[in-house]
Order: sequence, then C-alpha cells, then structure tokens
Amino acid sequence: MRTDEPSPYATRIVRIFPDYADSVVWFSDPVPYDETGLTAELVERLAAWETSYYAALTDTFEWSGRISLHDFDRIGLALAHDVAEEIGPDVEVEYRSFEDSGAVALARAEGEATNPDARDAFARRAQRERERWAALRARRSEGAETARSASGAEFRPVPPEDPSAS
Repeated sequence: MRTDEPSPYATRIVRIFPDYADSVVWFSDPVPYDETGLTAELVERLAAWETSYYAALTDTFEWSGRISLHDFDRIGLALAHDVAEEIGPDVEVEYRSFEDSGAVALARAEGEATNPDARDAFARRAQRERERWAALRARRSEGAETARSASGAEFRPVPPEDPSAS
C-alpha cells in the first residue's frame, strides 16, 4: 500500500463482514447503519445476515452448521453486490469468503448509484478521510509528529533515551 495517500479502505473500498460492531459495513471502521444512507430494506437484510452469523457460532466461536458456510457466503456476496449497486461505481465492495479464507471478491456497480443518499454518505466519509490525511501530511511536513486515533487520543513519539545520560 502506498503511504502517500490514505488507505483505500477509508476512501475507495467498503468491506462487508460481521465482527461484533453492530454493523457489517466497514469503511476503515464500522459504519453505523443509520450513517450509511443505505435503504431500510438493504439494512434489514444486512442485519439479518449478521444475526445469522452469530446464531451459527458455538460458545467457543466455532461454526455450528446451522447455516452452511457456502450458503452464508452466497448471501454475503449477494449483499456486497447490492451495497455496491446502491453506493455506485466510485467505490468497490469487498467480501472475503468464510468458506474459503483465501477468496476475496470485489463488487462494483456497473452503472450510476441506485441510491444517491448512500453514494453521498460514503463520498462524504471518503472526503473527510482525504482531508484528514492532507492535514496530517501538512503537520508532518511542518515537523509535527503527533498522531491521533479515531477516538481522538493523541500520540506523540517518545524520544529514544540518551545512553550517555545514565
């Protein structure tokens, strides 16, 4: 990945996967459903798919077989395509198989976004990330070495200890 631009997972690639985040839609971080702009019908289907994931896990987080991994992937991939259609061709939607851990599919709308609200929601998120990245690069070029996490915590590097000071 290039280090002179923000992560594509924050600007160009939406990921779909369940991970105890109250949303299966990720654009760098989990995106709350009410901030996606996706249609209510699609959000309901995404939430139902997420629920089926948790229902299929045992207490030790093993796949129970309540739904086959193949069927779970088939539904997840269809949802990824539907999310891509709503958002439009400016982003790709990534889906990683649960059945075949090496398989990755990228879905992209073939035409204009079918849901301008979703398109605009993700475009705003991508633009904010580009602006955040540009500001970070500007601070770095001015000599600032502070980093800030998504939660707002600020991190400053600790200078190495001077061995002659002991």
